[in-house]
Order: sequence, then structure tokens, then C-alpha cells
Amino acid sequence: MDMQMYRGHAVVAALVLLTTVTAASPTGYWGYLCDGGNYSAPSKYQQNLEQLSATLPEAVASSPSLFHTQAVGSSQDRAYALARCRGDTEADDCKRCLTQAFKDARAVCTFRKGISIYYDTCSLWFAEKIKIHLGDLQSVLRADGPPIPTQCKAFQNDASTLIADVARKASDSSQRHATGEKGCDERACNYTLYTLADCLPGISAAQCQVCLEDLTSTPGLSGRQMGERKATLLCSYRLEPYQFFRDTKGGHTNKTLWIVVVIAGGAVLLAIALLLWWWFLAKHPSAIDSFNKITTNWQGKTIALFLDYDGTLAPKVDNPDEAYMSSE
Repeated sequence: MDMQMYRGHAVVAALVLLTTVTAASPTGYWGYLCDGGNYSAPSKYQQNLEQLSATLPEAVASSPSLFHTQAVGSSQDRAYALARCRGDTEADDCKRCLTQAFKDARAVCTFRKGISIYYDTCSLWFAEKIKIHLGDLQSVLRADGPPIPTQCKAFQNDASTLIADVARKASDSSQRHATGEKGCDERACNYTLYTLADCLPGISAAQCQVCLEDLTSTPGLSGRQMGERKATLLCSYRLEPYQFFRDTKGGHTNKTLWIVVVIAGGAVLLAIALLLWWWFLAKHPSAIDSFNKITTNWQGKTIALFLDYDGTLAPKVDNPDEAYMSSE
């Protein structure tokens, strides 16, 4: 599935989003939507999904943007899939999340050809048709966490301001990912709110902005809980009274960078060690080398060699002129 399929869509100022309220799952997903018709088992479509589940998690985890699209099969039975991981997710965690997502998707929407499923660190969508249009996106919403203290009159304003600010930063970011926090330390009301907002890598800043603005402009479930999250296929945000994301400047924490640093550091240390060894040999020639030099220069003379305990010539006989006793 080409990235151009959603880059070319016009940005619509007003989006119509159908919202599904979901509860937490013991397996990790927090929301899902079933869509499309049914497929039978066994079938070619099922085989195509199996192939996607075997290859897509690794493809996403190895992508610098933690995002990948893939299509498998002929036109009649083709299965399209799109998957991504949150920008601060490690590659191993990303792969593990998406592998589980394929399993859960076929369990909660058994034999359905289309599904989108959402986790803390990843999301997965697959279907028999390409259907990514800003005006037709469905969203999932979940509110949880501790209740908002009645004395915290400024909570709703603080939350709305923080979400809007982080959403704007995400749309302006080249990685379409941003985090932020805002605290209140008043005597009667003390809390710190944390927010993360992101969009599908590759979409335009304008599309990201419109998607997040619409997503964040509608109120939450009840306005009575401090935690809230909402997502569509193209964008999502999350608000919690605790830090749930990693402190990274650019999003994805790349293990490859650390590997390069370690290898480069090791090479530098090795070079230093070799230079020190060369310097030591230059300053302390071996007894054999010095002996050969002395015997060559002083043929026919009686020579007294003075060796230190380390097997090198003593400093007093470094000069061949001093390394003999007599000419007899």
C-alpha cells in the first residue's frame, strides 16, 4: 500500500468521526473496531493474513519511523495491512506488540476481514480494501484513571490546554510525535498531567493538524476521570496523571546508535593501546635487538651485557660504545 494513498487526500476542515467506547483488555489492547465482511477458514484471504502476521511486525520494528504498510495476495483475495508503533518504542517491544496484535485481532473480530486494534505502544489495521479517508475515520475512546478531585476547578482547562499544545507540536514535528506535561501545585489541588500526541508517519503537517484538532476538540467520556485516550487510524492522543512515555527528544530510541557509539569507542581505545605499545617498544628495545646491534658494531671485542629483570638491556648499556670491557 503506497504512502501516496493518503497524502493525496484533501484536508477537510470538519471531520465526521464515529466514536466507539471500549474497556481495558487483559491482553493489553485498549480499543478495537471490527469492519468489513467475513472470510472463511481455510481460505486464501486467511493465508494472506497469516503471511502478513509473519512479516509485518519485523518490517515495522526495523523501520526508522516504526511504520510500514504491506499488501499480500491477488486482487480478489488481497489483504492490506498498516501498522505502526509509538515513536518512543524500542524495536523489540514494537515487534512483540504487533505480533500480539495480530493474535488478538483475529480473536476479538473472528473471521472479519477488517479490524483496527490499539495498544499502548502500537496499533494495527488490516482490511480487504484500502479505506483511509480523513472524512470517514472511526475513532476509539477510553477514559480511566483516578477521579478528578472536586476542588480542582482548573483541571479541565489545564488538560485541554496541554493536549492542544502537544497536538500542535506533534503536527509541526517532522516525526509527527510530541510529548508534554503540565503541573498544578495549589494547596487544595496537586497533580501533574502528561500527554502524548502523534500522527501516522508520512502524512502532511496539515493533515496531522486537522486530525488531532478534531480528535481533541470533542469532549471525553464523562469529564470525571483524569486519564483519557482517543485514536483513529491516522492520529491519537493520550492524557494521564503519570508519566507513561520515555524521555526522548526525537521519539524512537534507536539501539543502532548505541551500538555505533560502543564500536567507535572500542576502536578509539584499541588505537590508543596500540600507540602506547609502540611507544613502549621504541623506548625499551628488546635485549635481542640491542645485542645484534652491539655485536655487529663491535666484532672481536669482549662484551658485557647488563640485563634488567624484564629482559631488556639496562639503561647504562643502551649505547653500544659502553657495552664492552676490552678489545682482547
